[in-house]
Amino acid sequence: LPATTDLPAPATARSSDNSNREPQGGSGIPMGRAIPYQPGVLNLTLGARFMENSAWDQLDNQFAMGLDYTIRSPDSWIGLNIGGLGSFHRTSVGGVDLDSWMAEATIGPRAYLFFGRNVPFYCYGGIGASLVYGELERTDRRANKTTVGGSASAGVMYQMNPKQALGLEWRTLQFADFDGGPDGAPDDMNYNQISLVFSAGF
Repeated sequence: LPATTDLPAPATARSSDNSNREPQGGSGIPMGRAIPYQPGVLNLTLGARFMENSAWDQLDNQFAMGLDYTIRSPDSWIGLNIGGLGSFHRTSVGGVDLDSWMAEATIGPRAYLFFGRNVPFYCYGGIGASLVYGELERTDRRANKTTVGGSASAGVMYQMNPKQALGLEWRTLQFADFDGGPDGAPDDMNYNQISLVFSAGF
């Protein structure tokens, strides 16, 4: 009988479907299962806001909260972040009631940094344009203003499971004017903020 030769197995066609493709880690290594790609991330922030202008005085430290959403493509480290934030503080000094609160809408790019396969930590940073409303009220007077400013943020997150992460964020707002009027009222709404962040991917 003639000798038989083993024929090579037919080559498997390479799939053109990139729907499950994961972005590469910072060193070119796939991120693996630690941090799967998520097209959208919803972030809830709770923290403390510290007004930079000393004229805010007793209303300097405000409770802050926010909700923002980031969307990005699987081949990009940069996404678009859209969010809303608010803060308030209420106190009484010498029988005079003092109230302050702020509302802010922001939009801008956010960049992510992943560290490689099976590393459950990642960082992000971003900048944005903000539309800000601020109000300062006491027993005998009230001041408010709507203005614009520039914001920046940075955070570090721990991926608890494929869909949820927990971390810390630093945020600042600058160039936000506030004309509170006479009597040493503040003339800006600039702040620094530190927050606990809970993220949910979709």
